[in-house]
Amino acid sequence: MIKKLLLILLVIFMNSCSRKLITNFNGDDSPIGIINKEIKAGNVNQNTPIYLENELITLEDLQQINTFKSSDFTSIRVLSKEQATEKIDPKINRKIIQLIPFKDEQFDVEFYQGITNDFILDIIKRSKESGQIRLYPILVLNGKPLQGNDIRNKINSINKKQIQEIIVLKKQAAYSVYGIRALNGVLVITTK
Repeated sequence: MIKKLLLILLVIFMNSCSRKLITNFNGDDSPIGIINKEIKAGNVNQNTPIYLENELITLEDLQQINTFKSSDFTSIRVLSKEQATEKIDPKINRKIIQLIPFKDEQFDVEFYQGITNDFILDIIKRSKESGQIRLYPILVLNGKPLQGNDIRNKINSINKKQIQEIIVLKKQAAYSVYGIRALNGVLVITTK
């Protein structure tokens, strides 16, 4: 009888631990608010990995992302182990939460594919490796964000000697200026 009672108490304790919510100051309609609804429903717990598209993010990144509205995302959903394995990474062996942000067609991957400027590509690669940006950041040239074909054309036309300064904007500054579009980061290039 005592073993049974202890087992019941353990199950109650485990259920209450697994439903601990993520701290949220931005309301029920924020990304964390939606994730907390999934936690309350028992679909996930506070320790469920969270991915921004296909990239694992930290709780700190989530707090930054939470400054956006849920309407800035096309999807905030729980993926089963099987879905996560198939859509993101075969090594994933548990449920995950996936956030899919709104995408601006003018910043599409296709416009970055033709960049051949090795100096800029190296800066992007090193900034990505250090966690400052993701693979396809907004490229700002002399104060103007490049979009569409200008991304490839204008970046390829710059040579190393023309560059005065390259700055990676901090996430909070990038988000405040460029909104949800800055999720991949912002690289500011100033020429002489």
